[in-house]
Amino acid sequence: MKKLSQCIKVDMIDYAPKLESAGPDKIVATSGVLTTKMENFKEMLERIDDKVLKGFHNEATRRGHASLTTSVNFYFWIEGSRISDFYFSSFPFGSYLVFSSRRIEIGPESMIIPDSIAESQFKDEYEKVCKTLIDLYNKVKEKKGIDYARRILPIGFVSRLFFNLPLQVVLGIIKEAREDNQRKSPTMPKEIVEIANSLEDCIRSRTNYLADASLKLPYDTNFPHPDLFKGDIEFKTPETKILSKDEKLEKILAETKEKLTALKDSNNITKSAEIWKEFVEKIQNKILVEANIISSLSAWNDIKRHRSVRQKVESIYHAADRCIKKSDNWNDDYFYMPPVENEELKGQIIAAYKEALRLYEKMVNKGIEKRDAIYIIPHAINLGIHMFLDGYHIFDPFGFLGIRTCTTTDHEVTKIANRIMNELRKELPVISDFVGPKCKLGYCPERNFCGLIKRFVKDYDEKLHAGFQ
Repeated sequence: MKKLSQCIKVDMIDYAPKLESAGPDKIVATSGVLTTKMENFKEMLERIDDKVLKGFHNEATRRGHASLTTSVNFYFWIEGSRISDFYFSSFPFGSYLVFSSRRIEIGPESMIIPDSIAESQFKDEYEKVCKTLIDLYNKVKEKKGIDYARRILPIGFVSRLFFNLPLQVVLGIIKEAREDNQRKSPTMPKEIVEIANSLEDCIRSRTNYLADASLKLPYDTNFPHPDLFKGDIEFKTPETKILSKDEKLEKILAETKEKLTALKDSNNITKSAEIWKEFVEKIQNKILVEANIISSLSAWNDIKRHRSVRQKVESIYHAADRCIKKSDNWNDDYFYMPPVENEELKGQIIAAYKEALRLYEKMVNKGIEKRDAIYIIPHAINLGIHMFLDGYHIFDPFGFLGIRTCTTTDHEVTKIANRIMNELRKELPVISDFVGPKCKLGYCPERNFCGLIKRFVKDYDEKLHAGFQ
């Protein structure tokens, strides 16, 4: 088992824009100056000096021109624990390629222990609970597969991530880390703070004037993101509510249904795609839905990857405290239970969840910071989540419902998406023909197709499928 301090790594892979010897500070400032002048870009780039650079960035940034910090991009490779994934891939503006525990098996060599615990009286107990959880993970993996088993694992295991982040997001991360670290009881894990410090070193070496001007501001211009470490939402019973519905909705649905029906037997996928695109462009702002859901931490980590879905999440600390208070009377609201038939194994899993929470509580009571103690909490812990779905995420084949009702999706997320879809159908039956998995487009984009495609293309077969691969 490795200490957390031995696992953290930040590599800046690249950055942009740059041209010959000019970097982001010069290029962005030159572009900004040229919004008010008709002059040659390269000549201005050569002429602009440090005094103008500093003055421009201080003045323009103070006014809140986000186009400056969103025009600069950084590419990072980050290594840490799952904590890094939970936080750094939660920002709506960015792109992420992240280690997948659905496809990579986890063993004892992947486990991480925070340094404060490794140097405390709880080291042996922490390692023992981790071993128990890994043993149960292996048992469930053997019986049900890795997708069901991975939720049993504690948060504290190795993760790796490739990020493409606008400078604005990086600056927001740095500010959040600074502000949280100044609080009496910080909630941001030290891992994130350490990585944020490394990110600051990286950006200052490439765009010091713009970064310095932005970091001096008394406010954070970053767009809100679901934050697992300070979320304050109320934990609610699952419910799907239509918040608003445009009066033109039914007319657009009827027109589109007529077009798709006329095309039904032609297998013209290109035309079908055009109709769907036109439909979604018309419908995207015609309906807004709020979905209150309960999901495991593992499932939320998938859900938050839909970056254009506005969402909030219950904090991990609140969820842990809620479970501790009800530890003698748990139900499905508290922890995910894999569908194992063996009652003895089920009892072992529940006992392991409780043991992990008891250790968490014990460590916190004895002075270990909560932000270190959470590394022992299993991914199975349930969280409250609020999501807001617009017409795109309800209807588009590649919106939230279209992607997440596909049978290749994580089973827990599919269950959540199907529940939302079915509740919408009950409340608004007229949409029934328009909600469903992405194969409603008329073809299956997956390597192998399942029976769902037959709902949309009755005679879909191997030959037709091969034509789209």
